[in-house]
Amino acid sequence: MMVFYPSELYKKKLQVKKPIYIVYYDSLQNKTLENGNGRIRFNVEGKEEYEEGEIVNNLREGEWKGWMGKDSFVENYSQDSLLSGALTKANGAIVQYDSTTYKVNPEYPGGIYKMMTFVARNFDYPKEAMKNGVSGIVEIDFVINKIGEVEDIKVKQDLGFGTGEAGIRVVKKFGKWKPGLRRGEPVRVAYTLPIRLNLR
Repeated sequence: MMVFYPSELYKKKLQVKKPIYIVYYDSLQNKTLENGNGRIRFNVEGKEEYEEGEIVNNLREGEWKGWMGKDSFVENYSQDSLLSGALTKANGAIVQYDSTTYKVNPEYPGGIYKMMTFVARNFDYPKEAMKNGVSGIVEIDFVINKIGEVEDIKVKQDLGFGTGEAGIRVVKKFGKWKPGLRRGEPVRVAYTLPIRLNLR
């Protein structure tokens, strides 16, 4: 028999994996979607970016079109699975993509475990931090650019006594990554690296 205490019930956040589209009205207040079927438009807040197309039983279906800044795209879906896409750049160049190149995160050579092993072996715990018993988490922000290089390295959370600077030094040693992709095209991706320091 399992017993659930009320405090445990509120610890987990409700996560919706697939949205249910009940109703959608366009900018002219015309109802274009109801009960998971019809036409819908998604706008990205704060950006000149949108996409629109048909929803059938709450799943993307058929041809979807949109804009990302000055670039446009056309994508084809079957039951919410991307079959193919084409991004037309402002200069007329066309980038073809599919579900395997639609959205890909940058990859450290050998994967995340290799990266964490590298950090553990190459982080120089500052002597002043050791002398003062500093423990906790240092966070380093950085960007993997379009060609896989690390740039814009900054300390997000510092514990003092040189721990932030030591974090920056280890991130500078990362070397080249496999760059991230969005709609088949290399993009800049921001990361935060937590480094746990523990003297116990």
